[in-house]
Formats: sequence, C-alpha cells, structure tokens
Amino acid sequence: MAKQHLIRMVVVAPDKVHSYVKTIKNELSELQAIAGGYIELVRYHDFDIFCNENGKLDGLMLNRSLYDEDGKRSKSWLDRSL
Repeated sequence: MAKQHLIRMVVVAPDKVHSYVKTIKNELSELQAIAGGYIELVRYHDFDIFCNENGKLDGLMLNRSLYDEDGKRSKSWLDRSL
C-alpha cells in the first residue's frame, strides 16, 4: 500500500469569520474542491496561498486583504489588476 502524502492547511473562506486548519491529501483535486474550481498559487512572504483562479471573473465574494508589518495594505501583483 502506497503511503499517502498529507498536508495541513489553514482554510480562510470569505463568508466565515474564523479560519480553520484542515488536513488533506496532497492532490490537485483536493485543493480544487476547497477553492471551488481551478486553483492559482500566490506566494506571499513564507506562505503559499491557493485561491480560485477564476474567482474575480466569476464574481465570487472577495476574501481578506493582506497587510504588511506596518499595518498597510500590501501592494502585490494582485493590486495591478484591480
């Protein structure tokens, strides 16, 4: 029997106040199920953020903003498309 590779992730849903930790199989289909479609990887400092690749085009609810250590909204490549 092959050993399954598991990953732990923090799920931050736009319609929830609190995030939660979830352990899933390290498979594309698992990540897509959580994101609700095709996924896009955004690297932010030491974090990998997976989001719905078509979320903005599909009119999905916005999630949280990212802030720097000074409490200012982070300027990332995402901001250029807004």
